[in-house]
Amino acid sequence: MFCKHCMNEMEQNAIFCDKCGKSIQERPDNVPPPPSHTPPLPYPPHAYHHVVMQEPADGLATASLVLGIIGLVMCGLFLSIPGLVCGIMAKKQGNKGGKATAGLILSIVATALWALGIIFYILIFALAFTL
Repeated sequence: MFCKHCMNEMEQNAIFCDKCGKSIQERPDNVPPPPSHTPPLPYPPHAYHHVVMQEPADGLATASLVLGIIGLVMCGLFLSIPGLVCGIMAKKQGNKGGKATAGLILSIVATALWALGIIFYILIFALAFTL
């Protein structure tokens, strides 16, 4: 038996040619040929693209939280007021996370407590000089 593509001599029961690698057997008539093009999509190609909604960056929310905590613990108005500003800006950007809310509340509490503390010390100082 010979290969019809390269005329190489082969064994009688071979399926592929040893030399060129092409198929020796003919395709049966009931097998359809492979498609020459891809079938059309049921929807336009742009319908398969998904729009990914990106969450707003939470950098301002994190800054507000950190500034609120540090302002509450030690630095008073110097850090709690910027924490308040960062918390408001984070909320305006659409950040609905807990960090922005927690930072805003901590900054408000820190500002109020430090303001009350300053007023208390001014009153104590004023009373000390009047006695």
